[in-house]
Amino acid sequence: MYNPFSTNVYEAERNRSGDWFYKLFKGNNAAIAIKTERERLIAVLTNPAALKVFKLQCDMFSLAEVKAIRNKKVLDNDPLIKFLNQPNNYQNLRQYLWDYMFWTMLGTSYLYTNSKVLSPNTKQYWLDPSRFDFTDEIINAMDKNVISDKAYKDNLKLTIEYSNLDGTVTTYALSEIMPFFDLSNGVGNWFRGNSAVDALYKVISNSDRGLDAKGVNLEFSGKYFISGTHKEEDVFGSPMSGMEKESIEDSVRTSKTVHATKSMVELKRFVDDIAKLKLDEGYMADYFIIGGMYGIPRDVLEVNAGGATFENQEKARVAHVDYCLKPKGQDLMLGLEKLFGYDAKNIDLVISWSHLGFMQVVERERATVKSTQLANLRLAQEMEVLTPDEVILRGKEIMEYDD
Repeated sequence: MYNPFSTNVYEAERNRSGDWFYKLFKGNNAAIAIKTERERLIAVLTNPAALKVFKLQCDMFSLAEVKAIRNKKVLDNDPLIKFLNQPNNYQNLRQYLWDYMFWTMLGTSYLYTNSKVLSPNTKQYWLDPSRFDFTDEIINAMDKNVISDKAYKDNLKLTIEYSNLDGTVTTYALSEIMPFFDLSNGVGNWFRGNSAVDALYKVISNSDRGLDAKGVNLEFSGKYFISGTHKEEDVFGSPMSGMEKESIEDSVRTSKTVHATKSMVELKRFVDDIAKLKLDEGYMADYFIIGGMYGIPRDVLEVNAGGATFENQEKARVAHVDYCLKPKGQDLMLGLEKLFGYDAKNIDLVISWSHLGFMQVVERERATVKSTQLANLRLAQEMEVLTPDEVILRGKEIMEYDD
């Protein structure tokens, strides 16, 4: 398959799991990349700025409602909807949706289903990508373009090992696992997507260094230099002795407010003004860069950081739903329709956030648009620009009315 890094690559390394590690330039400034899924997971879970973005996105996504619709009618007793409310013994729908978005943001989410026939024994789990063992056979098979349906089905018969924390291994057929991708899965492995975290690695690393620097500076901000003054013309002055040093250190740490010394003493902090380092500003800048990579509107990020005005919050959240959450939600719904044969039953799974308070902004704007369109239609009728039948037809279209 086409490798976009094929030019200007100084060094390339591929591990057993199929991850590629590239150095784009020779020398000390070589680009550093994440080598494994495990490193990618740890990078996000241990960095406050990255985890804050992930939590914001996953929390919002998990507030969605899922409905089954046929011929524009909601199926209240649909068995798949009931199943999704408790997809396994440990999770409800909200937790299920949260996990889907989290793993997808890392690059690829893997959905395991033990049966494609809905029954009380049907279970679904999101699997941890870092526990998969991508063998050479799987890597080579998923690296090729497949033309025939037989070759595609043969690939799905391949098995992959999944390591459990107790040291045991579970073996899955690829046909039992449905992958969902954040970015393209067309670079290197059809079964694994690329991750935006790789592009953010330096941002996350620098954010970690900034937090470390703040910790060091806070530690040293409570420490002081104490030194005696020395006149330049005093060429015969002797250096401070050990006893004098200990005497000064002991005296300044007592509760006395007045101290007598043989000569003037100068007191300085190790860190004079930690605010000048602007470490907190650096953390927030990293937070906005990471959030921007995932397409989250800045006003939404500012709401989460406590800085956006109320007037901008609602519209920003609506944009967040429309452009960030809905596409990923539709991917999941289409996958579930295919998995359980709902596409053949003419049943659509719809994921929606319209029940949330801020989404009422959309409804108000939609109502305003319809009101304006109906007013214009009435004016066209009075001017006899349209026939009565045309007025009725267009009025039904505006009101989305079906006979």
